[in-house]
Amino acid sequence: MKYKIPLKLLCFFVFTIPLLFSGTSCSNLKEYSETRPLMGTIVELKIRHTGPVDLAPVWGRAENTIALLNAYDPSSDVSTINRLAGVKKTAINPVTYEVLRRCQYFHQTSGGVFDPTVLPLIELWGIKSTTPRVPTPAQISTTRSLIGLPKL
Repeated sequence: MKYKIPLKLLCFFVFTIPLLFSGTSCSNLKEYSETRPLMGTIVELKIRHTGPVDLAPVWGRAENTIALLNAYDPSSDVSTINRLAGVKKTAINPVTYEVLRRCQYFHQTSGGVFDPTVLPLIELWGIKSTTPRVPTPAQISTTRSLIGLPKL
């Protein structure tokens, strides 16, 4: 069985949710921001700090994390998990483990609405392809039986 994890969905929760709780009311903080293309979209990084900051390490960590989670890179942790799903366990990077642990938290707190294993359904419907389609109820049922965070 294969459980595929959409990269953009994972990264959104990993990088955005913690930022929601990072606000402060200190008036001596200055905002530093930088925008770059990342994950097929534009990502803006904003940091509030008392002095100049070097954003290069933050971007580096984001790029390294994305590389671990890239379902389209055969050497990534997520690709390895997807390839070996239902076959055998595999060792993963601690960062990947932490992302998956957070995914479990968001899955539980959302009542199952957040489910990073939905890529097989996305592919079935052809949502990202040039030829989207409406699958049969049987195809949907079969594909749904393959997904679900508790199976990861």
